[in-house]
Amino acid sequence: MLKIIGSLIFINILVFARIDATLSKQNITLGESVHFTITTESENTEFPEIENINGFNIESTSNSNSISIINGQKSIKISKTYLFTPTKSIVIPSFNVKVNDKVEKTPMLNLNVSKQAIQDANFLLEIKADKRKAFVGEAINLTVLFKRKADKQIVDLVFDIKNFPDFWSKQADKEQTYKEDEFIVHQLEYILFPQKDGNISINPLRIKVATAVRGRDMFGFPTKVPKWQSVFSNEMAFNIEKLPNNLKLIGDFKLEASVDKTTIKENEAVNLTLKISGSGNLDDLEKFKLDIENSTIYDDKAEKIFKVNNEKYEGEYIQKFAIISDKDFKIPSFSLNYLDQKSKTEKVVNSEEIFVKVDKETKEVAKLEKSLPKKDTEVIQKDEVTKTTTEESNTKETESSSLEKFLYLLVGLIIGIISVNYKRVPLNLSRVSFVQNDRDLLKLLMLLSSKSVRAGEILKDLEANIYQGENNKIDKKEIKKLLDNIKD
Repeated sequence: MLKIIGSLIFINILVFARIDATLSKQNITLGESVHFTITTESENTEFPEIENINGFNIESTSNSNSISIINGQKSIKISKTYLFTPTKSIVIPSFNVKVNDKVEKTPMLNLNVSKQAIQDANFLLEIKADKRKAFVGEAINLTVLFKRKADKQIVDLVFDIKNFPDFWSKQADKEQTYKEDEFIVHQLEYILFPQKDGNISINPLRIKVATAVRGRDMFGFPTKVPKWQSVFSNEMAFNIEKLPNNLKLIGDFKLEASVDKTTIKENEAVNLTLKISGSGNLDDLEKFKLDIENSTIYDDKAEKIFKVNNEKYEGEYIQKFAIISDKDFKIPSFSLNYLDQKSKTEKVVNSEEIFVKVDKETKEVAKLEKSLPKKDTEVIQKDEVTKTTTEESNTKETESSSLEKFLYLLVGLIIGIISVNYKRVPLNLSRVSFVQNDRDLLKLLMLLSSKSVRAGEILKDLEANIYQGENNKIDKKEIKKLLDNIKD
């Protein structure tokens, strides 16, 4: 009985394991780092993967656990600690922690940050923007300047920027270093695209600088060791407005649609390329959809090629389609609505409609001009069969000429039978060896797919090979077996 009670108590402790969250300091000065620690009393704990706290990146993490036994009672403490450096006062939110397969929540914590940081006159970090008021998605050019006294030697430098909360950012490839008065200036350029409207800010950026100071090595000999310090930038606020009329793009764009051919044969593909070029937030462009009646359409994943040029985010958005049809069709006009960067007015660019003609294959039909005596003969002309009765020949022919007539008649009848049945079962042969290329094989599989699920699967692989450049293996022996089974 005592064992059962003890087990129940132990189970109760596991189920209701205590969870806690603490800060190494609740009040810090700008530039100081703080440790945020989550602690539980169960070995069966899954801690959250935290990348940032209120937009401040996690710089490192560590784990610890301890087990103690006092008066025969075992206690366990499992902890995970997250190090970060906030630049303003924040409320640390509640995080989910899975303990004994049950989700628990950490308490919310207040952290106060004093902005009276002592700045070193030897270093200066500053940020500038080309505008403070913008639309959602509008490009903002941000310049980051780190200045150091020319006579101040540094041994290491860490620029602590991974992202800008509430902005999508792109760093320009160009980085400059030059001298300005008594300072050496390191200049970085970013292009920011605000992702929401309202009053949003960039918190003070931080650079960690290491200078050499006198110290001693592990053997006690004099040496120089790095001394780290943090340098902070100014804070910057922005007023961001929504784009009018539910627009998603702002910039300057061009749109064009082109095809590789405007005349095709039945079930041949037309390759359509849609290209949008210009400057602006093309990354926010949604995938285009194309719908054409009585056509099969395949589309590739859009390709995006971008670069920063003269402080502008420029590039191309390319989307490709393959269109298959057995009738003439029209590719409709594509449209793109956006807010013009300069005039701040709505603009629309359109592509031209494209007409594609489908040439249907015509079959030459053999006509029997002569017939055997005293026989009724079927003469095949294109899609209809006309019966004609021939009269008995009054002329005598040699044995060789009669044989020649018979052979002509036999060949004509075979061609006629194939022509009559062509549209119904155009490739109904017992072998696949007649197939000369993938286009012929495609037509055969189109017929078989209505009678065989496996044939439909092979058809999709073959279409992907022809129209999307894939390299799926197509087994002709398997297709022959499918054809034989259907014939049986």
